[in-house]
Amino acid sequence: MASRKVKHRRPAAGRPKRQPHAGESRASEATTVGWTVSVTTVLLCDIAAVAAHLYARWYPTARGVAVLRELLLFAAAVIGFFSLAMLPAVFRLRRERPPSGFTVFAICVAVAPILAIIVRNMR
Repeated sequence: MASRKVKHRRPAAGRPKRQPHAGESRASEATTVGWTVSVTTVLLCDIAAVAAHLYARWYPTARGVAVLRELLLFAAAVIGFFSLAMLPAVFRLRRERPPSGFTVFAICVAVAPILAIIVRNMR
């Protein structure tokens, strides 16, 4: 058998070395993760509140579901308020802003349960 020659690669002199922390800071990453988790939680609470509302309309004798619906709506409103409060911190701490489409979606998701409670109390 013939022996194979192995070439060892040398680093190119013209390529810049990688910076280990060239991206966002840890604080900005943590704030962004917290913000996106809060947006996801509000969305899931909203979906569950709508499902509980529909179930309560189909089965009016199920009173526990109505309490669950109110609890989910209240939780979504509180977490949505915190999500809206974290939004300026995300914009201030990050070097690169989050995508505008997700930002608009996050604002709509966070404001929806707050508006639902306000409209319900005005009736």
